[in-house]
Amino acid sequence: MALINSLITISSILIVCFLSTISYSQSNDSEDVDINLENPSAPQTTLSSGHGCLDLSVGMSIPLGNGSDLLSKGVTFSIIPNISITENAFVGIIVQYDNWSVDQDGVLNYLETTLGPKPDSTPFSASGATSYMYLAPTVRIRSNNRIGPIVYGGFSLGYYFGDATLHTKIGATITNSDTNVSYPGFSFYGGFLIPVNTSFGISLCANYNVIISQPENAMYLDPKLCMIFIF
Repeated sequence: MALINSLITISSILIVCFLSTISYSQSNDSEDVDINLENPSAPQTTLSSGHGCLDLSVGMSIPLGNGSDLLSKGVTFSIIPNISITENAFVGIIVQYDNWSVDQDGVLNYLETTLGPKPDSTPFSASGATSYMYLAPTVRIRSNNRIGPIVYGGFSLGYYFGDATLHTKIGATITNSDTNVSYPGFSFYGGFLIPVNTSFGISLCANYNVIISQPENAMYLDPKLCMIFIF
C-alpha cells in the first residue's frame, strides 16, 4: 500500500505541474466559434483546439478471461492529464484504479473443481477483493472535427501494481491470504466526445487492459463516463 500511496502522490504532483504549465497559455486563448451557414447570425460553439486536456473518469470494471469468474464486476476511476503535441495528438500520463470484490460462488466452483465437491452439510464462505493501480505514459489521437461527436483513441504502456486478499472458511478451516504484485501491461482505449462548450465535454469511452502475468495474462474491460476539460 505504501507504493500505491507514493504513486498517488507522484501523480498528484504531475497534475499540478501540468495545470501550472498551461495556465498562462490558457489566459491567451480566444473562444472558437463556427458560423452556422443556415443562420450566419447564430454562431455555433465548438471545442477549442487547446494546449492540453484533463480527463476525469468513472465506470464499471469487468474481469475477462481465465479466472474472471472468481471476481464480481467492479469499479474504476482514472485521471489522465494530456499535453497537445499537434492539434489532434496528445501525450500524457494515465493513473487508473480498479477494484473488484471476490465472487463467493466462483471461488466455491473453483475449489470444487480442483479439490473435489464438498459435503452439502459443510458451511462455506469466501470474501476479499482485488485491486490494481495502473500508471503509464499514454498517446492519444482525435478526429479533426471540433463539432461533436469527436472520436478519439489511444494506447498506453506501463505497470500494474496489484493487491489481492482472500478469506475462506470451509467448515472449521479458515484460510487467509494477502498478495502484492506488480506486472507490466498495456491498455487500448477509445471513445467519442460531445462538446458542451469550448473548453468542456462529456465522453463515453472504454479501456481494454492487459496485464502481462504468469501463468496467463489477466484482462479486463472498463466502460466509463468521462469529463474532459480542454485548456
